[in-house]
This record gives sequence, structure tokens and C-alpha cells, in this order.
Amino acid sequence: MGPYGGITAAALLRALLDEPRTAGDPVALTVNYCAPVRKGRFDIAVEPLRRGRSTGHAQLRMTQTDPDAPDTPQVVSQAMAVTGPRRPLWGQQLALRPPLLPPPQSLARRTIAGDIRWIHRYDVRHAEPLMTPPAPGQPTVGWVRDDPPRPLDFPALAALADYFFPTIFALRGEVVPIATVSMNIYFHAGADVLATVGSDYLLGTTRCQICDGGFHDAESQLWHGDRLLLTTQQIIWYK
Repeated sequence: MGPYGGITAAALLRALLDEPRTAGDPVALTVNYCAPVRKGRFDIAVEPLRRGRSTGHAQLRMTQTDPDAPDTPQVVSQAMAVTGPRRPLWGQQLALRPPLLPPPQSLARRTIAGDIRWIHRYDVRHAEPLMTPPAPGQPTVGWVRDDPPRPLDFPALAALADYFFPTIFALRGEVVPIATVSMNIYFHAGADVLATVGSDYLLGTTRCQICDGGFHDAESQLWHGDRLLLTTQQIIWYK
């Protein structure tokens, strides 16, 4: 098992945003997790592929050196990204925000046994116990923000796309080995909108549609108030 996949996605996106040839805000990011990221140095290469007036496309690779083959860096994650300027055009949001939970301050913070450090970096609050199986077709809903609180930006939002408690744990009634294989992230707001969020809580929803043959899906959203900020889909390996 490697570290929290959201941190890997955030690191890849940070490298893209630091690349001088990147233009505009992130629109889409697809991350494929090829192998666990070991503790220690890693390198990220950003390869711009094509840039037009509306969108730019880039490929990213995270590599590490295998102690058994120090002369051959191995790919541990690879991603494709789309960026582009957000223009003052007509728009309409058709998605409906889920019913609001009680205020986050009135709900108990998520706690999980074990020394999993990244979990403590997120303040997560649910109205229902984590192991409560959702009704068919219904999402699991909860509040989330970084801890310590920090102003929301694109890397932080990318990391939050993977914070959700795996539905398969609640469906099975036990914690089972899992690993994200691939994650698509779609950003629905520009940097100006993220700047208005500050360090406020976001409302997250996630649902699993099917578990079959050792892989299951997850579809999730992140909201601030009535504004949809992000949608994401994952395919997750399980035992």
C-alpha cells in the first residue's frame, strides 16, 4: 500500500501549476496509480503536449528509484491534465446540492483507530456513523476541511477529492485492503471562486454503484454553499 492517493494527486497538480508553460486553471486531471510511493525522494516530470486558445494538455510522471535497480527510475504514478482559461460566458448549474447536514461544529469529528497520519490532516464530520451502509442509490454526505485550516487552492481541492470514507467498508461491515487504481477529477470553478472559500468547510457526497470482481467505483462531489466545485470518479481495487 502507498500513501493517501489525494496527496499524490495534489503533488502532481502542484508540479503542473509550477510549470511556466502551463496556462489557465486546472479543468481535468486523471491520475493512474501504478505502484506504491515509498518513503523518500520522488521526481515529477511535466511534459506539455499541446496548447491551443481554449485548452492546454500535459502529461505528468512521478518516478522513484528502486533500491534493487538504482539506475532505472520506475513510474509510480502517471497523469493527464487539461487546463484552460475560464471566460465570462453564460453558464448554468443543473446539479442540486444535497440536503445540508447540521452545522459541522455540532457534529463529532471522524476518528479512526490506528496510526494513519494523513487522516488527522482532515477535519471530517458526518451525521451518521461511518460504518452505516447507505440506502441503495443514496450518497454518504459529510463536512470536510484541511486541518490545520488553510485557504483552499487547486492542489488542496485535488487532495480533498480522495478524502471520502470508502463505501465498501460500510457495505462489508469491515475494513478490507483497498487501493485506488485510477481517479478522474473535474474542476468546476476558477481560482477566483476558490479564493472566496477560504478555509471554510466543504460539503462532500460520495456513492458506490457497484462492487464486482475485485474492483468498485466511487462517484463524489464537493460543494461550498450552493456552488459545485468538483466532481470525481474512482475505480478502486479491493480484496
